[in-house]
Amino acid sequence: EFRRVLFRSTYTLNFGKSIVDNNESNQFYSYTFPFSTGRYIDSLMCSGTVFDATTLLPGDNITVALYKELSDSAIFKIRPSAFSRSDKFGYFVIRNIGKGPYRVYAFSDDNNNNLYDPDNEKIAFLDSLFVPGIVLRDSLKELIFVEEKDTLAALERPSSMSLYLFKEDPSKQF
Repeated sequence: EFRRVLFRSTYTLNFGKSIVDNNESNQFYSYTFPFSTGRYIDSLMCSGTVFDATTLLPGDNITVALYKELSDSAIFKIRPSAFSRSDKFGYFVIRNIGKGPYRVYAFSDDNNNNLYDPDNEKIAFLDSLFVPGIVLRDSLKELIFVEEKDTLAALERPSSMSLYLFKEDPSKQF
């Protein structure tokens, strides 16, 4: 008997600051376009803040990744199930994620390959499994656009996790 197995995935395209008015150059901030290969779109989300562990300053442009694969070596071998980048305040939002436990990692993806390279990049991780519980809706404070100059509004956004970046000791012997 032949069975056809269909895998359903939700994808979210985040256009960031790339949509601009043609006449006056007004930006249409943080437009996202979610779509699914199945019958429904995943509707959970998470937010958080990334800090440098040595200086406690926000981590800018840090990749925050969720892995359905729960093994410790997943960050070295496979691409994340969902990911986002932090803003200049270290804040990130990952939208349209599914149920289930995830491993959460943040790393400074210097070579843009979406894999952690321990010799060159900093890393942070959540010490327990993460199960998302916030359902997306327009009224969430996490999703409101905040100007980069408005520090007070940027710092009062709700955060469900804090991650602290550190540099691992080199594993190669010299």
